[in-house]
Amino acid sequence: MTGFTIELDHQKVYTSGDIVSGRVHLAVDEKVDLSSIDVTLFGYSKSRNKVHSGQGYVSKQEKHLLLKKEVTLFPPPDIQAVSKTDSYTLTEGSYSYNFTFTFPGKEHNSDCKVDKKFFHSHGYTKKEHLDSVALAPTYFNKTSFDNYCKIEYYLEAVVRNPSIFRFNSKATKDLMFHPANQDMTYSVNHIMGKKSILEDYEICEKKLKFASDGKLREDGFFNRLFSSEGTIVPLSLDMEFKEGFETPVGPSKRVVKTNGHISDFISVSLWTPSIGRSRESKKEGEGERMTLRISSIKIKLISRVRYYAVKHSRRTNKHVLLDKALDNEISLSDFEPAEDNVRSGVKGMFKFELDPSWYDCDITDVGQSFITCNVKRDFELQVALGVASSEDITNEVVLKAVGPIILQKSEGIDVNRPDGYGNPPPEYGDEKNSEPMEWGV
Repeated sequence: MTGFTIELDHQKVYTSGDIVSGRVHLAVDEKVDLSSIDVTLFGYSKSRNKVHSGQGYVSKQEKHLLLKKEVTLFPPPDIQAVSKTDSYTLTEGSYSYNFTFTFPGKEHNSDCKVDKKFFHSHGYTKKEHLDSVALAPTYFNKTSFDNYCKIEYYLEAVVRNPSIFRFNSKATKDLMFHPANQDMTYSVNHIMGKKSILEDYEICEKKLKFASDGKLREDGFFNRLFSSEGTIVPLSLDMEFKEGFETPVGPSKRVVKTNGHISDFISVSLWTPSIGRSRESKKEGEGERMTLRISSIKIKLISRVRYYAVKHSRRTNKHVLLDKALDNEISLSDFEPAEDNVRSGVKGMFKFELDPSWYDCDITDVGQSFITCNVKRDFELQVALGVASSEDITNEVVLKAVGPIILQKSEGIDVNRPDGYGNPPPEYGDEKNSEPMEWGV
C-alpha cells in the first residue's frame, strides 16, 4: 500500500446540521490484505495541566468524548450482509470510497464519557447542574506543552489488518466546527446574581473635581487634603445591553454577537445627579459653564477560560475591539433630565447619550461561550471612557464599565470573515511548542 488519504468535498468551518462529505483514497502497489476500511467522525474535549510534587511535578490529561460517528466503507453493505469472512484482498490499483456525516444539533447530548472512567470527572457540568452538553466550538488555549485545553473534531480513516502481527493504517483530517446559537450549551453562573439574572446594564461611578487651575481630577482623600478648591460633579458611565434572548434561567439582554456592530448590542451614556456643586460657593450658572472633553474610548472582549485536569486552571485573554482617540466637547448643560434613576436610587438624574458613531466598531469573531465537562469559556465586555476638562486635556480620568455576557455568532446574514478564517495558526496543536496561544472559531 503506497497511499492512504482523506479528501473533503468542502474545506470550510462547519456548523450544526452541515454535511461532511468526501472520500477515502487508497493506492495499492501489489496487494493488501484487510478486514475493513472504516471512517469515524470524532469530537473531543481535552485538557492537561500539572501540580508540583516534591522535586518534580504530576501531569494529567482529561479526555472527554463529545461525538463519535462511524461507518464501514469496505466491504460494501451488500457484501457485509452475505459474507462470512473477516479477510479480503485488494489487488494493485487505486480505490476510492465515499462517506457522509452530519454534524448534529442540540438533540445530540454528550454525556461526557471519558476513555478511562477511572480518571473521569463531571467537573463543570456538576457545578452547573447539567446532565449533558451539546457540541462545543473548535478551540485551543495553551500556556505550555503540558498545560492546555482544546476542543477538537477530526475524521479518522482506518485500514484494519486481519493479522495481529501487523499494524492498522490510519489517515486523519482536522475539521473546524461551531454550533448554531440555538444549539449552544454555555454557563449562566457568571450572569447570575445572588437570586436572579443580573440587570441589563453596568455602571462605573466616580466623583470628578473641576479644580480652580482648570484641571479635572478624580475626587479622593489626597486631592481633598492638598487642594480644597473646586467643583465636585458625580459622574456615572452607563453601559446598557439592548438585544434580548432566552437563557436556561430566564430572559436576559446580556448577549453580544460576533461579526456584528457593537452599537446593535449596547448603548453608552453618562449620568449625573446634579449639574455640580462647589465646595466654596454655588455661583449661578457655574454648572452650565463647565464642560467635559471626551478624550478616548476603548472596548474589549475579555475571554475567561477555566479547565480541569489534575487541578483547575484559569486563563484570561483580552481582545481589543476599539482603541480610539476622541476630541468631543460636551457641556454639563447638554445633559437632559431623565427619569428617576432606579439604578443608583438617586432622584433628579441628568443623562447624556453618547453618539453611537463615537464608539461603534466591528465585533471580532473570537469564538463563542461554551461549557463541557472539563472546559468552560465565559466572556466579559469592557467599555473604558476617558474624560478631561476642556482647559487641560492632559489629565484624563477613565471610567470603566465591565460586565459578563454570553458571546454568540451573527446568523442569517452575509458575514464578511477575514481571509484565512478557520485556518489554524502553524503552531496549533503542536504540543512541543511552548509558546502561549489562544485560537478558535
